[in-house]
Amino acid sequence: MSTPPVPDTNAAYVIDGNNWLHRCHHAMQPQIHKGRNVAAVRGLRDLAQRIRDQQTPWAVVIVFDGHEASSQRRALFPEYKQGRPPLPDDLAYQLQLAIEHLPRYGFPTVAVDNFEADDVIVQLAKDLRADGHPVFIVSGDKDFAASVSDESPAVAIYAKGEAGWATIRETDVEQKHGVPPRQVLDVRALAGDSSDAIPGVKGIGPKIAVDMIKKYGSLDQLLAMPQTLKTPRQQSLIRENADRIRLYRRLLEPMKVHHSLIAQGTRAHAGEQ
Repeated sequence: MSTPPVPDTNAAYVIDGNNWLHRCHHAMQPQIHKGRNVAAVRGLRDLAQRIRDQQTPWAVVIVFDGHEASSQRRALFPEYKQGRPPLPDDLAYQLQLAIEHLPRYGFPTVAVDNFEADDVIVQLAKDLRADGHPVFIVSGDKDFAASVSDESPAVAIYAKGEAGWATIRETDVEQKHGVPPRQVLDVRALAGDSSDAIPGVKGIGPKIAVDMIKKYGSLDQLLAMPQTLKTPRQQSLIRENADRIRLYRRLLEPMKVHHSLIAQGTRAHAGEQ
């Protein structure tokens, strides 16, 4: 992993609010305000302020899941993200508090109904790049590996690990996942993603999936010629599960979010929508 980025007044930092709120909730001791625990909100606020003070960026934006965030994917695959426990009442309260409260400190928050934070973050990264801003996605979620790009203006992940803060670039993604960013979702469609309850193909684990995608270059190429796989069992697995694999790949793909919906879901000042 690369060292933390050099301060850049043209850069935009997009914080995965759900990811960081969960992390703060589990890592911090309760802090009671008006009878309610607000520790996670304060932790998220402190993170945003630290980025603003140390990196002096063009913008710091915090993105959250909207209401019924997984509804579009569950319409395609009802098992999507099944098994996840509901948010504890304490955390659900702080989630709404963060969306409404953090703009007071100069940090716009975004939550678009029927879209996950991941969808909005990826869309914002595309839009910000188109306007000439390098983007740092602040998250510990592996889902963003597919969005990393070294092409200027770059998109990188800014994450905190055991060794401290680091910037994740294309070489870091390939080292960790075995393939470059453009192939990460293809591998996951084959091998599955337990965090989203996407089963993948039984009998194809991460190593085999990486080998297949590296050999064929893309999932589409693999699905177009299963007869060329090296074993009859692999040929059968791909041929018989082709439709499911395409569905899993569609579920993993970030959904396009129209800029008008992002504008509607943005709070730039307390009390504004």
